[in-house]
Amino acid sequence: MSQSAITVDHVTVTYRNGHTALRDTTFQVPGGSIAALVGVNGSGKSTLFKALMGFVRLAKGEIAILQQPVNKGVETESDRLCPAI
Repeated sequence: MSQSAITVDHVTVTYRNGHTALRDTTFQVPGGSIAALVGVNGSGKSTLFKALMGFVRLAKGEIAILQQPVNKGVETESDRLCPAI
């Protein structure tokens, strides 16, 4: 069994205007797998990617890429792994 490349654990993102873009979102992407994120307009896809890169503050929860937390901003390793997002 492969370790998780991406872990999103009970993540909530609420913007300053009070809009909650993600609510209690949890999932894992195993290392070596291919994943797709699909959804209707306004469902939080872009916000999720911003959260994965540490560009938005989490109201709750934790995100890790290769077991390194990204909640406090993009780590050097994460930035190297996903430079185009």
